[in-house]
Amino acid sequence: MDQSEVLTILGALDEAKIRWWLAGGWGVNALVGAQTRPHRDLDLLIDALRLQACLDLLKARGYWVETDWPPVRIEVAAKGRGWVDIHPMDLAAEGGGTQASLDGTQFHYLP
Repeated sequence: MDQSEVLTILGALDEAKIRWWLAGGWGVNALVGAQTRPHRDLDLLIDALRLQACLDLLKARGYWVETDWPPVRIEVAAKGRGWVDIHPMDLAAEGGGTQASLDGTQFHYLP
């Protein structure tokens, strides 16, 4: 997945008022301020209440569901553009959030 596709997706999510947080390799690159290596996918934490809106937005851009493991993750792909690995997160009032894990536990993000 190239940087222009990442920026296009993030811009579309912003326009649709879908809150997102970068994770994985692109998250590291955002902190470093440069792309450090090629990336297969874009890892995103998404407000779980807006998950369907996120999926609809990506579907309209030509992405289809390839891995369907709710509530842990849903990975979508678009031929020639890459994958988006979506991790739904239940947001907390204080600003943190909770993400489900495959083993049934949860990961808590601090505000």
